Amino acid sequence: MTDEEARPLVDWMRRHDIPVTRENYLALAYPEGLPRPWTMEHEMELPAELQLWRRVRPLFADEKEFVKFRDSFLAEKGLLPIARRRKR
Repeated sequence: MTDEEARPLVDWMRRHDIPVTRENYLALAYPEGLPRPWTMEHEMELPAELQLWRRVRPLFADEKEFVKFRDSFLAEKGLLPIARRRKR
């Protein structure tokens, strides 16, 4: 699913006055529970505004610091691709 494909659910939530939060979106998109393990591919299928790493981007003025934080966060969650983890 692409961000564009996720839009109908976001539009439906807005029409029904359901706050468009990550938690609400995930509950509606995955009524039987989140896929296990949750992968970076799953994360990237979410609407851009609900992706975890994009929510913290505005906190960093420096791109290099953000990338360092993002990669550290993703590695901690087991979401950073193995090839990128080996370079560190």
